Amino acid sequence: MQLVELFKDYTPIVRGKALNSRYEAVYRIERKANPKTVTEDDLIKYVNSLQQRYPNHNFYLRRWRNYHIITRKGKYVKDRVSIYIDLEKQAFYVPKHCIEKNPKLANYIIMVTLGALGVSQSKHEAIVSRAAA
Repeated sequence: MQLVELFKDYTPIVRGKALNSRYEAVYRIERKANPKTVTEDDLIKYVNSLQQRYPNHNFYLRRWRNYHIITRKGKYVKDRVSIYIDLEKQAFYVPKHCIEKNPKLANYIIMVTLGALGVSQSKHEAIVSRAAA
């Protein structure tokens, strides 16, 4: 499995709605200028909050080599996007196949997860008229 480093090798782009859904808005997800240092306790708290909000999705935190991984349990989970976190380097990774297979979902999960951990922020790129799009 090949991992892609977020903010270095890959910058997520999220498309959303603006002005009562009349326009499409484009947001680039960037690392904050002074990001919060993520600890193992932060990851545990975040995964516990996911477990409480979505009890049927089986979110959990596991360790593999130097990484902490936020993922979902299950032999086959169709919409799983695992986020690999190297706490020592404060680097964040996503499997390359997740970005290639379903970039819209992967970008959204990256935005929500890293935003909740205090690492990233959404930068407004553009507003496109739905009539022109």
